[in-house]
Amino acid sequence: MSKILLFHRDKAGNDTLNCFTELLGKALNRKGIETKVFDIEPYGTGRMPDGEVLYKEIVNASFDAAIAFNSVGQEKYNIDGKNVFDMAGFPFINYIVDHPLDHFFSLTNVPKEYYVICMDREHVDFIKSVIPEVRDAFFLPLGGVVDESGIKEKKYDVVFTASLLDRNVIEQKILEMSGTLQKITLDTIDYLLFNRDASVEEGLLSVLEDKGLHCDNANDYLAYSFATKEIYKYLRSYYREECVRYIMQSDVELHIFGGGWERIISDNSSKVIIHDTIPYYDTARLTSESKVLLNIMPLFKDGSHDRIATAMLNGAAVLTDHSKYLDENYSEYLDFFDINHPEDIPNQIDYIIKHYDEHQFKIESAKKYAHRYMSWDCVAERIIDICNMMRLWR
Repeated sequence: MSKILLFHRDKAGNDTLNCFTELLGKALNRKGIETKVFDIEPYGTGRMPDGEVLYKEIVNASFDAAIAFNSVGQEKYNIDGKNVFDMAGFPFINYIVDHPLDHFFSLTNVPKEYYVICMDREHVDFIKSVIPEVRDAFFLPLGGVVDESGIKEKKYDVVFTASLLDRNVIEQKILEMSGTLQKITLDTIDYLLFNRDASVEEGLLSVLEDKGLHCDNANDYLAYSFATKEIYKYLRSYYREECVRYIMQSDVELHIFGGGWERIISDNSSKVIIHDTIPYYDTARLTSESKVLLNIMPLFKDGSHDRIATAMLNGAAVLTDHSKYLDENYSEYLDFFDINHPEDIPNQIDYIIKHYDEHQFKIESAKKYAHRYMSWDCVAERIIDICNMMRLWR
């Protein structure tokens, strides 16, 4: 039997990453793969286990591979300058659920047998083109979570499960950049606000070309990309706030589950209602209680998001902006809005709610499709295929 090492760290990604670890572990177990979870102490305690502690845990356990989410578990575990995963002799797979730039240092300080899984096909291309330390990269969206409570009542018309970063904080970081990088960053943001179907990579390359700053090699492009990575955070927050502000001006009742929204939603008469952030597993129950899930892609222009999978699995209609991957694979199961015209979102929501009974065929078809192709069992099967293809098993 094959055996996989997984990792747990307290409050990793608001505990969402630990949920992903648990869901993948159970799915791998159902596929006949044995798993073991190594506990990592939380940040800031000074009690992070050193390389020898980890090595003693894994050296005689005959693992075939280690899988981490967002680099959790990839800490610099060394013994006398040697990486413990290299010493143990099995590959390390990093499943990244953000943009690769958010994990730049992890991706460039790696064991010898190091692979990455991404949620966007353009992220895969980015890694393959500019980060040679990664042996190979693969595309695989996260699975969704199924509500087991049996709830049928639709308590909410529309829900949105996302936090909002304060753009003032991001702007301050941009203003602290050097003159050239600051100008490139601001110009790229402007470019992308007027070319919203373009990816950040496309926008950055266009701005660099206009300025005569040609990226003659991968290192040049990577340096500019890393130096201007605040673009992602700024635009992700901008689009979320913009879409919600248009809904605030309408009669649509939107329930937001996430932090940071108090900054823009203070009018008691608004039909946008803020709730506390909920535990990750509760999103399954929430979507089963909702008619429509609003999804705003985090600038994944050729990928997906687990919000979509969870909503489809639990019988909620999904209204989302486009990505190449979604258009190719889910066009008959999703409702789309145009990120170039967020002002249309309230009318689209209103139409779905008013014609909800007519929408049932699409919702049920989406649910059946999701159970067949978008579960964590499907994720586990794909990971097993990747390991077989790369001959990662011992």
